[in-house]
Amino acid sequence: TVVTGIHTDYMSLKDELNKFIPKGFGKNKKKAANDSSTESADATSKAPQQRKSDSQSNQKSAYSAYADSGKDTKGKEAGLQHIARDIGDESSDKKHLDSRLLQQTIPDAKNIVLPGTKKTISTLAWDATGDILCGGTRSGEVSLWDFSRMDGGFLATRTFHPYEEGQRQLIRMARFDSEGTRILLCSSADPRAKLFDCTGRLIREFKRGDMYVRDMRRTTGHVAPLTCVDWHPTNAKRFITAAADSTVRVWDCERSNGQEQVILAKTALRNTRLTISSCAYSADGRLIGMGQAQDGALALWPAGDGKTRPAYQVDKAHVPGSDISLAFLPDSQSILTRGTDDGTVKLWDIRRINSPLAVATDIHAAGPESNLALSPDARL
Repeated sequence: TVVTGIHTDYMSLKDELNKFIPKGFGKNKKKAANDSSTESADATSKAPQQRKSDSQSNQKSAYSAYADSGKDTKGKEAGLQHIARDIGDESSDKKHLDSRLLQQTIPDAKNIVLPGTKKTISTLAWDATGDILCGGTRSGEVSLWDFSRMDGGFLATRTFHPYEEGQRQLIRMARFDSEGTRILLCSSADPRAKLFDCTGRLIREFKRGDMYVRDMRRTTGHVAPLTCVDWHPTNAKRFITAAADSTVRVWDCERSNGQEQVILAKTALRNTRLTISSCAYSADGRLIGMGQAQDGALALWPAGDGKTRPAYQVDKAHVPGSDISLAFLPDSQSILTRGTDDGTVKLWDIRRINSPLAVATDIHAAGPESNLALSPDARL
């Protein structure tokens, strides 16, 4: 009713204005030609919109086919190929996907805005119950949102600076333990991991190593900034850390100097201290995966047996120089990796580790913190 009223008033005003506009200028033939060109221009301008609408409809139907395909693998692949083809056609001249296209391919059911920090978020983590969200920023600030006690304002339950506030270090990663009671943090400018409870209270700060010791296996901690942390999937007392000192270290969280194992990365590069850009336990806790930045290698080490060589290693799994992130699938046999510089996500099987099973390309990375994560059922 409101729209109709506005339209009627507009038409009345237009009729009144037409009384004062001369009608005798120009020739009728010229006017007809102008009308014809105007109609042609309108048709031309509407064509891209119609094509865009058709493309969006095709993407929606393709996604619906993918979502409804259940366990039909061929149906899923066809749906994903259709989506990828439509996205590629529409954004061939753009490097990044349009946000509207993402809304069509990602089923965003609900969303809220969490106020509090105005800094760029660098990491997010949920606790085991899904009640508490932890977010770290590029300025070194960490916020906790407890949804079980939250009102409509969505304000953070607690905000704190886990490292020296004056340094404003980027929070590289936050991880809750399997019980959801403790948070493990690491930053971009400190070799020490820190352990907090769910209220933001510091429980323990872990030891740094001796930077003057050349053999990294003989130090009692990291000597370069941390890049990644991960909890053991079944042992709530054990976790691993990775750093820019060529090592991944296994720790006992009950002791500040509780280093239990040192894994020194293997590389063909001479006189190079590697940055281990990611580390992760397999779902059964038997393997530790490592992504090596400088040589682009993916290495898989046995957990806890003290061996000096990896069980599996793929050199140049990604372009050398890429920050590599990784995640094990629940079967502990399949691994997803992502390279920031080559824009790819790859699926590997350790039983046929020499080449990836599948590769997704043109995956834009916003920065070295860009990584990957699996849904709880590992279907997405």
